[in-house]
Amino acid sequence: MKKGSNFLIICLSISFFLVSCGNADPKRESVIDVPEESFEEESILSDFDCDDMQSNFTTYDEAKEVIEGTVFRIEETVNTSKSSWVRGASYYSCDGITGFFLILTDSQDYLHSDVPVNVWKGFKNAESFGSYYNKFIKNQYPFTLN
Repeated sequence: MKKGSNFLIICLSISFFLVSCGNADPKRESVIDVPEESFEEESILSDFDCDDMQSNFTTYDEAKEVIEGTVFRIEETVNTSKSSWVRGASYYSCDGITGFFLILTDSQDYLHSDVPVNVWKGFKNAESFGSYYNKFIKNQYPFTLN
């Protein structure tokens, strides 16, 4: 056998091995067929303690601390670096339908409750976070203290 033939056999063997293991084509579908929507930027957790979270707060700082310390079904943040005044935004939901929306701005932090997940998704995809917030969230989903 010629030296080139040995190299070809080794290459073909490696190619066969990679194809058999599913590593030859990175676009190849995985063995486990999971819908693409499951791989959005959100973090979906199986164990959460939303039921144990207190619901009566006397200060916004207390509410923010409790919310940020609770494990939710959905916990997401968005990169707001393109905004001129929004410094951060997070969304927390127990049921995947509505949740808490926290926005950090140059002047202060604002907390909103019962914000629908589709409003959050709209915020994440907005051209202008500030404009979207002012039009669709501010004054529409108040967080009330008890």
